[in-house]
Amino acid sequence: MSKLILQTAISFSILLLTAITVEAQIIKPGVTLGINLLGSLPQGDFKDEYSLGAGGEIFGGVGWGRTFLLATAGYSAFKAASDNGKGGILTYIPLKIGVKQYFLRKLLFINADLGIASVKNKLFNESRFTRGVGAGIKLLGLEAGLYYDGWKNIDPQAKGFQNSIFSKLGYSFTF
Repeated sequence: MSKLILQTAISFSILLLTAITVEAQIIKPGVTLGINLLGSLPQGDFKDEYSLGAGGEIFGGVGWGRTFLLATAGYSAFKAASDNGKGGILTYIPLKIGVKQYFLRKLLFINADLGIASVKNKLFNESRFTRGVGAGIKLLGLEAGLYYDGWKNIDPQAKGFQNSIFSKLGYSFTF
């Protein structure tokens, strides 16, 4: 009987140690939520019609280790460069999905995303393909970064993308 108890205790101990070791090796998913304030400088032909942009965005996602899959919703308004009867204030409302990868103990990050955006001014209101790429730094939940963003032109005379450089400042947390 005591031999059976000893074998059971040893088997249980081995099972427990194995479970603890496996648990320590599995990377548990984390959830991240955040908000950013945005400032923007239009680039290329876009800067001929619009001078500055400002807005905000919220994001959330799930990650494993240092890689996160994110969904982002934002709003930006761009001020017309001059009052020349064109479209006035332009609003840009993107919905995107992307990836954020952290480096150096989750201090530095790069991210890229793509999606669809509503682009609207006095002359049009259209949905357009959008994409962006950026990099930044995160310290104690505070994030700061630079981001190159833009949407596809539909007008055949305006080829390519309307691009802007966004500066982002915000807060995020992961649990």
